[in-house]
Amino acid sequence: MQIVKIESCQVRENPNFEKMKEGREFVSVIFLTEQGNHIYVDLAYTAKGTMKIHILPIRHGNNKTYDKTIEIKLSDGTTVLDDLRVLD
Repeated sequence: MQIVKIESCQVRENPNFEKMKEGREFVSVIFLTEQGNHIYVDLAYTAKGTMKIHILPIRHGNNKTYDKTIEIKLSDGTTVLDDLRVLD
């Protein structure tokens, strides 16, 4: 699967910033693939000095969909979290 363009990019307010211990804003990017599918990527900073990246390809047809979350320390680039889940 190849990304052909950025379809949308917005800075949005984070409604759960206190509960998630993330910043008041996050960046939401929607990519379009050559097959017409979308991939959502959210970037948020956290109170503990990390950057959280959440990647969610949207399912089309009977394909499996995965949910990937990566969290990186901004001070030294160390990966704090690298989680991959298969969604039903």
